[in-house]
Amino acid sequence: MTSEKTITGAPLTVKGKKYKSALDEYNKQKPKDNTKDAIKFLNLLSSKKTSTKVVEQVSEYQQRRSVKKVKQEQQKKKQKEAKSCFSEEDFARFEREYFVGPRRR
Repeated sequence: MTSEKTITGAPLTVKGKKYKSALDEYNKQKPKDNTKDAIKFLNLLSSKKTSTKVVEQVSEYQQRRSVKKVKQEQQKKKQKEAKSCFSEEDFARFEREYFVGPRRR
């Protein structure tokens, strides 16, 4: 039996499948440690100083957005409450006609 090789040079088994190295499989599944990269980026972030003017602009923008959002929510609630097509007088008249007045047969 001759051992054939694929284009990449990995030997084939009898059924034409590649041999899998246990070490290669372990390295593929091993989680990567990103600690050094994270520390590098954190140091970059901490080294840049922002001016107080920029910080104030950002905070004002966020406050305006939150106030606007609250106003929109209040308007939606008012619209939901105001969608009745009957007034209080209509309800009172209905009550007088059908529940309080004399029974008609």
